[in-house]
Amino acid sequence: MAPETTAHDEAQRTLERKALRNVRTLIDKLEDEQRASSRTTWRYVAASIVVALVAAAVMYFAMTSSVKREAPVVSPR
Repeated sequence: MAPETTAHDEAQRTLERKALRNVRTLIDKLEDEQRASSRTTWRYVAASIVVALVAAAVMYFAMTSSVKREAPVVSPR
């Protein structure tokens, strides 16, 4: 083989390796962002559930403590 062809092939392989590394880096970044987004979503869901449960408990206790049931008074005839 001519030295020019070998140098050209080596340069081509070097560019291909660099391109593959760049793609791998990009994929890693995208996966990291997706994982972070997923965690954030689950945190919002969990926080919403906790807030809803606390609000329901407050409403329940507020209604049961303010409504005092007394026996009706029957007037004699």
